[in-house]
Amino acid sequence: MGPVREQQIARTEAAKVWNTATLAAAQAAAGPDRPVVKQWITRHDARVRTAHAEANGQMQLLAEPFTVGGIAMQTPGDPTAPAGLVINCRCRLAVRPRTARDGPRISGGPRSGNFRCKGEPCGCRPDRCQRP
Repeated sequence: MGPVREQQIARTEAAKVWNTATLAAAQAAAGPDRPVVKQWITRHDARVRTAHAEANGQMQLLAEPFTVGGIAMQTPGDPTAPAGLVINCRCRLAVRPRTARDGPRISGGPRSGNFRCKGEPCGCRPDRCQRP
């Protein structure tokens, strides 16, 4: 195994461990009166794969998966996802308390264009639902 392959494995495993630990910590801190949301964040550079760029900004409740390239993923580096979505992933998971500003929709994000209102995809803005 050469240095390039070693670096690839290290990067992949580090991302998996970091993001899985972030999710676990958020799950431990969350509760019925303390809802927490998670968000997919890329590195915002030319090396980000298309599926990850499209997922950038997606926001979900902790138990809900992100949709990345048509695949459900709990975190960047999710070990249950296909290798093509995980190897060399440099994305990170951000978590924060859910606020009233989030409104009724959580799914989607400012770059993904796949917001959900009342459980269905829509084109609403991230700061407010425009559906009746």
